[in-house]
Amino acid sequence: MYELIEVDLAGNSCSIATHESFEYMCAQAELAKLARPRYIYQIVNPDRMDIDCPSGLTEEEQELLP
Repeated sequence: MYELIEVDLAGNSCSIATHESFEYMCAQAELAKLARPRYIYQIVNPDRMDIDCPSGLTEEEQELLP
């Protein structure tokens, strides 16, 4: 399960979407960037988050991030 997190200009973050497909979450992140270009969007996998891997994404997924 992947989660899309939006970080506003004040540094507040909230989850705005969750989905099973990494490709779907990338598309949602790109759409969100078009709507609010000054905000930061992060895709994470909370199931695999660890101290060594804070985002929970594999190396291949990290390379494909928008």
